[in-house]
Amino acid sequence: MPIIIRSIYETDIDWQVWVNSGNRDLEGNENRADIIRNFTPRLYYIGNRKTIFTYTNYAIWLSISIIHSLIIFVGTYFIFKTTILDKDGKNAGLWSFSVTMFFSIILAINIRLMVTQRLINLFNFISVSCFSLLLYYAYNWGSNYTSISKTYLTSEQLHVSPIFYLTIFLCSGLIFLLDLFYETILVNLMQSPSQYMRKAVNDNKILPEGWEEEFDWLQKKKDKKYTMQDLKREKHNGILFYWIILNT
Repeated sequence: MPIIIRSIYETDIDWQVWVNSGNRDLEGNENRADIIRNFTPRLYYIGNRKTIFTYTNYAIWLSISIIHSLIIFVGTYFIFKTTILDKDGKNAGLWSFSVTMFFSIILAINIRLMVTQRLINLFNFISVSCFSLLLYYAYNWGSNYTSISKTYLTSEQLHVSPIFYLTIFLCSGLIFLLDLFYETILVNLMQSPSQYMRKAVNDNKILPEGWEEEFDWLQKKKDKKYTMQDLKREKHNGILFYWIILNT
């Protein structure tokens, strides 16, 4: 559900907040609505140049998922390896280990979703809190008292142990800090035109002096990169076509 809601409401720039703020640019001659009408279409290079579903982005997300998985698995494993869960001396078993780990996974996934989201509204919040976190929590307790579940009475044992909460907090908290650090670098040091415009809208409310020149510079840098890719692709296609002609 959070993915479905995000796909419906996600937008690169929350233009309604920008326009409805009633502010004008520094010179006061042009309304924000006019600015966004002129510059927002130029941000569509993201889809035009296929910059989203690339091998590089796939490798980055795959690497991030592997790091997250290692944090959750290794962290939970070493904490539960020799731990005593409660005052009665009950130790952690396979199912307490797996349930704790999956709690961390559910929380980490939703944290990642919220950190990378560009527009957060009431629907996003409800989908994450009710249709993901609370729904899984309710299922976990429901299956806890079902004899057909292999995790029978595991949740009851875990929820009286502070180690259970501490493990989830440590694993999910570390993942959140890493994601936040990565997104901060991405926005501030590896800024794209769309990220620049979004930052200007969210942070400044009034566009900073020289914003148009900076935006154009970022756009030209992107265009140069894609132009070189186009030339390289055309050269490759030309050589391939020539080779086919020679061999037919």
